[in-house]
Amino acid sequence: MGREGRREPTECVQIVAFDSLFYPIPGCLWASFLKTLLSLMQRPDPRRDALLDWLRNDLHLNVESLVTASSDASFRRYFRFNLGEETRIAMDAPPPQENILPFLKTAELLRTRGVTTPQIFAANAELGFMVLSDFGHTAYLDVLNETNVAPLYGGALDTLFRLQTTENPEGETLDLPCYDEALLRREL
Repeated sequence: MGREGRREPTECVQIVAFDSLFYPIPGCLWASFLKTLLSLMQRPDPRRDALLDWLRNDLHLNVESLVTASSDASFRRYFRFNLGEETRIAMDAPPPQENILPFLKTAELLRTRGVTTPQIFAANAELGFMVLSDFGHTAYLDVLNETNVAPLYGGALDTLFRLQTTENPEGETLDLPCYDEALLRREL
């Protein structure tokens, strides 16, 4: 630095944006920063590689890449991929931590009761992989306004009412755990 705290003209400073904030990074640190960032972005991900292999080789889908779609509070991860004109969701639910069989059963129970659920195109319980229809990435909260709040929430409440009041077909047992405080605490 020169006198009065000013930078000498030969010293390079890059401005980096992160979380809508801007940080000056001196030129000598810029290369190190980029190298670290690239190494983090290219970390091996054996589960993701196995999922891509399953999609391409077992299901014979022409999948170029997987893009993170979302994640939740469990070990499950969701990836979006293009399939022609459509997009699909690939779910990775590692078997040591997750079991997709209850997911499959619950989806079927909900569907038979008139609840819109993702269509399950393929599933491999042993690997913990599924291919699901894609509902898109728009959430109610993103589009909620004064003109659509009543129909959107009305539809959601109708679905909850239908779930609570629909009787099981004769002989069918739900065989699902009660969602009580103990289960909630385990999930947290």
